[in-house]
Amino acid sequence: MIPSLPSDEIDMEQRKYDLALQLTERYFGLVAHWQWGDSILEWIRQCEITFGAEETLRKLLHADLWPHASRSSFVTLLMDKAVPTHGVGLQKAVGLRLTFRQPPPIDYFSNQFLFYLDSTVADSAYQTWSHMTTAPAAFLLDADRMRPPTPPSPGKFDNRWVVFPQDFPSATLLRARGVSDVLLIHNGKSVQEDLAHVLLRWQQGGLRLMQASPSDSSTSELTVTRPSWFRQAWYRALAVSRLRRNNAGGFGAVIPVQSSGGGGRYYGYG
Repeated sequence: MIPSLPSDEIDMEQRKYDLALQLTERYFGLVAHWQWGDSILEWIRQCEITFGAEETLRKLLHADLWPHASRSSFVTLLMDKAVPTHGVGLQKAVGLRLTFRQPPPIDYFSNQFLFYLDSTVADSAYQTWSHMTTAPAAFLLDADRMRPPTPPSPGKFDNRWVVFPQDFPSATLLRARGVSDVLLIHNGKSVQEDLAHVLLRWQQGGLRLMQASPSDSSTSELTVTRPSWFRQAWYRALAVSRLRRNNAGGFGAVIPVQSSGGGGRYYGYG
């Protein structure tokens, strides 16, 4: 016979369940927005690549015409076409994608995080992006993305990540926008392997590579050593296989902890 619980305890458990359910629903709403934003930015990138590759369209990328219309024109086009989004706000979706390279794992989703998102973060990111001028582009990368301060170990969150050439504009598009030089500002003596795949493609595409240190304004020519598996179809799969993916599809997850029961079985996240 199952003992009955006091009504206060039942009410408390019901409230916990309702709060967890609401948080889960909001998490999936966040992921839906982020995925829409990711798809929109990828579509814009593919459109720009097509414009840069086609001789008849390349002139439209001239500074007098483009990005005078701005990339946000693509978002406006989707809104004008009344594309069904099933409740997803396109501007918020793009803003979330601009704010977060990957959505957070559900294990680390909290009310405090929602409070942060419910502020003007996504809207500010979209407004800044939509009013971008023709100033030189800048890409910021964590120099320690593959060198965390604490070595990954079971039970710890492995937040290592890499970039791929598909994350950046092509050399063709950059040259069409009037970009001829690329300046890498870093402290290291060598270029990290994932970034080398990007820079060497740019160099082969006709861009001049330069480098400088944050503590020294002088520049020097950058020579990129050909990285392993350069331009190989399976490079992306090999790079990803060394890292942990979360349930949202991005990088970062808890390393599984070995079960004390033996037998080689594991439990945990990852």
